[in-house]
Amino acid sequence: GTNDYLTVDTSGNVSLPVGNLVIGSSGKGISFYPNLSGGGSGSGSPDPRENTLDDYEEGKFDLTCPSGGLTLTNNDAGYDSHYVKIGRFVHIQFYVGIGSGTHSGSALELDGLPFDAAPNMYSVGTIDFGKGGKKGAYMRINTNTNNVEFLYSSENASNNRLQMVGTDIGTSTYMIGTLTYYTDADN
Repeated sequence: GTNDYLTVDTSGNVSLPVGNLVIGSSGKGISFYPNLSGGGSGSGSPDPRENTLDDYEEGKFDLTCPSGGLTLTNNDAGYDSHYVKIGRFVHIQFYVGIGSGTHSGSALELDGLPFDAAPNMYSVGTIDFGKGGKKGAYMRINTNTNNVEFLYSSENASNNRLQMVGTDIGTSTYMIGTLTYYTDADN
């Protein structure tokens, strides 16, 4: 009836007609049937974290520029930097203004991502600079940090990629980026 807070139909489906499902203990979540044959830990019992949705979170974050000399305006043009964390995967999207200050020739880096990347994990993301930049530029999160660096191809099979510096970026412009990475942060 209309006062039911939890219903189970004849097929076994559970419904919450009113309210939310609240899991009140840290480390607990929605556990899915373990798949012992198709990955995970292989034979035996899988790591319970592999099949448990134990975190979902949305929020905002502010970026800083510790290297490269950019003056950032978070919440540029009314846009914020947002993240969604599902389990241990973090997806970020940001739009920041770049002021007209003095940009330096040091490696361009941004700090302030909402979670540190897991140890020995690297992820790359896309970046759009309103003015300046380098052909084929991308950003990469540094392992075990909340820091991203900006790189571009050397376009030479004998040379490694190159790191962008602050003077590669125009002034009075913006930066839009998106990145998905893996963290060890439980919650």
